[in-house]
Amino acid sequence: MAAIYTVWYNFIKMHKTLKMTPAMAAGMSKTLWSMDDLCGKMDKVAPKHGPRGHYKKRPTDERSFSNRISNRPDLLCSPSIAP
Repeated sequence: MAAIYTVWYNFIKMHKTLKMTPAMAAGMSKTLWSMDDLCGKMDKVAPKHGPRGHYKKRPTDERSFSNRISNRPDLLCSPSIAP
C-alpha cells in the first residue's frame, strides 16, 4: 500500500509549488500519469494465474489428528494437578 501511495505522490499528484509532479521535476517522467496508467502498469507486471487444480482429499488413516487424540484418553480430559 505504501508503494502505491509513493507512486501516486511522485508521478500522479500535481504539486502546487513545483507546478508539476516530483518525478517530472527530477526528469524521471515527461508526462503526468493518471490512475489508469498506474493500474495498467500494475496489471502488466502482475503474475498471470493459471487454471486451478482439482481438490484432493487426504486419505484418513491412523496418523490423522483426530485418530491420534481419540487413542489417547489422557489428552481428552486432563486430571486436576494437586500441588
